[in-house]
Amino acid sequence: VHGEKVPALATHYSIPECFRDDMFTALPSNRPDYRWILLGPATSGSVFHVDPNRTSAWNAVIYGSKRWIMFPPSATPPGVHPSGDGMEVLAPQSLLEWFMNYHHHVATPPMYSALI
Repeated sequence: VHGEKVPALATHYSIPECFRDDMFTALPSNRPDYRWILLGPATSGSVFHVDPNRTSAWNAVIYGSKRWIMFPPSATPPGVHPSGDGMEVLAPQSLLEWFMNYHHHVATPPMYSALI
């Protein structure tokens, strides 16, 4: 956990109040990893996914911008194929290819898009 491995890093941010209730604090010391730092060049991004352990996350953009594409649980993005239980997601294209091939088809609800 970054705050334990690199304590000085944890002093540069604080958890927003609305996310301070953390159910994982009820777990013993074998709590799963829950803090990450992700870096990437221009046009990089994450693939469509389900967060690990069915968790939620808050994110902060340090430099540049990030476009979020979110669908309600009842909607499956075109070109994306989740497993029967929804825990694994197969997206045969990169996210950049998905934007070029599918984004214009779903640029209105049920998809929600935000540039941060």
